[in-house]
Amino acid sequence: MADPRRTDRRWDHESLSSQTQNSYSEGQQQSPGYYGGQINQHGQSTHYGGSAPSQQQQFPAHRPHGGGFIPEPQQQAPAHRPHGGGFVPEPQQQAPAHRPHGGGFVPGQHSPVSGNYNSTSAEQQHGQGQGQGQERWKHIDAASQQAMGPSYEKSSTPKRSSVDTVSKLEELGASQTVLAQYVPPRKRQRGYWNIWNDRNMWRWKYPNAYQMPGLKFESYELIRHRDVLQRVLEDPEEDRYLSPTDGHLSKLVVQAVDDVYDARARSTWRRTFMRDVSPLMVRIANWAISSVPSDKAQWSGEEWALVCGKWLLACILLMGVMPLPSPGEGQIRNRGWYDPFPYRFWGYAKYWRNPLENETKTGNTDEEHRRAQQRIKNQEIGLEKEVSEEDGGLNPVDDRLLQPRYLCFLDTSQTQMPATPMKVEDWKAREPSATQPEYMFIAYTAEQFRGPKDLQALAQLAERATREAGLSAYWIGSSCMPDEEELEQDVYRISDVIRGAKAMAIIVGHPVNNRSEEFSPEDLLKQWGRRMWTLPEALLSPKGNSIKIYSRVTDEPWEILKANFAHIVWHDAPWTRQLMDHYEGTLILSPLELVVLALRCLNTRDVDRETHFPGDLSYVLMGLLRRRPRANRFDSAFQAFARLSLANDSNKLIERLVCTHPKNADQTWSCTDDAWNVQLWDIYPTIQVAGVGHDDTVILDGAFGAAIRWKSFAPVAYDVQSSWKRYVANLVIRSSSLVFISGISLLAVGTASARGTFVAVGVVLMLFSLAVLLASPYLVRVQYGGKLWGTQPWFFGFEGYLDIETIESHIFGTYRGRLTWSPSSSPLSRHYSNEYGECIGLDPTTDAEVRRLVEEARTGEYGKPKIFTLVDTFTLQVTLFSAVRPPITALLCGSEGGMQRAIMCSYDVKTQTLYRESVLRMDTLVLERMARVGRVRFGFRRPLPRTQQPA
Repeated sequence: MADPRRTDRRWDHESLSSQTQNSYSEGQQQSPGYYGGQINQHGQSTHYGGSAPSQQQQFPAHRPHGGGFIPEPQQQAPAHRPHGGGFVPEPQQQAPAHRPHGGGFVPGQHSPVSGNYNSTSAEQQHGQGQGQGQERWKHIDAASQQAMGPSYEKSSTPKRSSVDTVSKLEELGASQTVLAQYVPPRKRQRGYWNIWNDRNMWRWKYPNAYQMPGLKFESYELIRHRDVLQRVLEDPEEDRYLSPTDGHLSKLVVQAVDDVYDARARSTWRRTFMRDVSPLMVRIANWAISSVPSDKAQWSGEEWALVCGKWLLACILLMGVMPLPSPGEGQIRNRGWYDPFPYRFWGYAKYWRNPLENETKTGNTDEEHRRAQQRIKNQEIGLEKEVSEEDGGLNPVDDRLLQPRYLCFLDTSQTQMPATPMKVEDWKAREPSATQPEYMFIAYTAEQFRGPKDLQALAQLAERATREAGLSAYWIGSSCMPDEEELEQDVYRISDVIRGAKAMAIIVGHPVNNRSEEFSPEDLLKQWGRRMWTLPEALLSPKGNSIKIYSRVTDEPWEILKANFAHIVWHDAPWTRQLMDHYEGTLILSPLELVVLALRCLNTRDVDRETHFPGDLSYVLMGLLRRRPRANRFDSAFQAFARLSLANDSNKLIERLVCTHPKNADQTWSCTDDAWNVQLWDIYPTIQVAGVGHDDTVILDGAFGAAIRWKSFAPVAYDVQSSWKRYVANLVIRSSSLVFISGISLLAVGTASARGTFVAVGVVLMLFSLAVLLASPYLVRVQYGGKLWGTQPWFFGFEGYLDIETIESHIFGTYRGRLTWSPSSSPLSRHYSNEYGECIGLDPTTDAEVRRLVEEARTGEYGKPKIFTLVDTFTLQVTLFSAVRPPITALLCGSEGGMQRAIMCSYDVKTQTLYRESVLRMDTLVLERMARVGRVRFGFRRPLPRTQQPA
């Protein structure tokens, strides 16, 4: 049975469409603002603006409509009236001119844009280049958007109404929000008119006109750089890049859009203006119709006159340009591949994966003496054999602790004196019949026990817990780590002590810095659970046992099952419960899942700032893993973690972290959150970490890479299918000048000799050349038109945002829909589904949040994210992204979701380090046109250097 609502909707749409189309054809004055609305999940409408129908005008119940319906005070709006944000004029009210309408549902936007839009202020904000009658906000359905591209002028009649769109969305169970679609304006660039900018500097090298950086580095120290061809450069520090042409170090010049070029410079790189690099013939031919809509049906009389005048002038200009042998496209370079990235790392790593590559030390290191001392220490912890070969190199791995070095043994006599710390080896000597002492592990935190009285109470509770458990010894950190020389290593061996314990007890007390406030035992236990070092103590406690808790505020202890420990004690129970289940054997995690979950939990816990080492997070984590590198207090947190990752089979954890895109600029390396909400195990790295470098860097090997051209666009070589139409156009254009000269010659000869045949032929040739001249703009567009079947790969970059029509016109001469916005290459990318279910890339600035970021970046301070645009001429996609500095190379280091993770890196000349500025997702096809890069020194976050205003 047919749905009566849908029948009613179709009828209503037809009546409203005819009414609004008649109003549009009258060309009335455009009213400011835009009209929009929402349909909630109950089908009720919310209004953003519009005009109300008159009292005499009645609407049937349940009839959705496209106008901002605002009932008058005495009129009640019908219930359950879906609303699409359109405009319904009253009979006596004139509708705004040229306002196409029909849906404009764009899934994926965060929120509908509300409020009125001031077109005048928007014109000032987004620059010039928008003709009269154009507006920024329109209701445009998906099908119309696909046909229109960046300019709505290609289609005056929507193919699908907002009512049908809403019906389709309800049928598919899609979002119930209908949004007003923002149409980005055309931002025409001044080009070479920018040479009159008063801040311009000049040089012989291209680009000749540029602006100096607004900031310069404070350090005047000369830096030394050795390039891939072993040329050494010593120069003051400055933003530079490696030229793909000859590999030398060049000063970085970034082309910028006009609004960025005009703004006050707050950067350390040079800027230049955007240049149109398309062939001169194409530019002249397109100039004739560049200022009118592409749909001839929309041209007014004045626009026809303007086109005719510019057409004649273009014909005259083309007459002088066509005979010149200027190619219409660029040249094939690099065998049809992207520009290579000529980089080579000449230094050493701090810890190489292969110890044979470690830096050669000079002088006598007395290795034999070190090994002799190590043998003595091994005997104390139960290792009788020689130090394993894993101990060699600069990333030595410690053997596991088979028994505690010290234990507190209870007095078994009737006097029951306090327990005495004793070396386990000494106890074994006194008790020949004993094999291995069974002991209890006592867990506490220094935040609650510090000072002689606290430690005395702690020892009493520990002894009580041990006796109640029926054991003869216990291990506690305050008494069983007496050797200052071994204190650091003993701390990192606590995990082995926990694994060997028979039972574990937790002792809690009042915080040292808050003795007056009353706390319940549960609050004190939760405070204990917030400490970083306590997490592995609970996870590694004896399997299957309950955990007893003793408190200074209560007399009786209580027990907690390990299965219930997470949700009672820890604030992040969903994650810690998985870790607890893993160590209980009820839910086995993969090595990668284990490390990722442990990192996530440890990052949210507190540390003691007084005794905290930078690498403590990694040293706590290594207690949960099988192999652990020897602790080094001079290691940073990242270096300790990288060493731990190299020592264990962590399933390429560091390589996966390299490929993640941080959700915010302040995110640390240890946070595994990805901007696309992807888990680490969904990323498949194609690189390998060859070593751990200095200053929180790693040495990567095996990446594919390509250089990014920032100084300007370049003519792009491309292939189009041959056709008779294009062949004839090319032949006629190239021969028109010769035909014209031949016609003049024959006409002169025939007139002088009174030969009518020569005159007639000369007249025909001149008429033919005149016809070709008048049609030359059209013929040029035919010659250089057509679909692109292959293009020379380039990565072009510029600072700021431009509409895709202007970008394509600057490269290919005109907009023919060759370039498209990437659907999901950047966190700023946007896309939608058209009526055929196809994924269509959308201009990112249709999202109000992205527009805000673009505007903030234009005048943003140094160190804040800027907006950049990357043009890939191989995939013909354009991507908008944010970064603090312009990346000079794209390194492809892994794959995820059927696309490649491209790490966009800037270059620190002083340390030869590539730092991650952003991460993009690229089609896998780009790998076919990229070369591999040798070992690179890579850093996650580039330090912000000290800068100052130039003198």
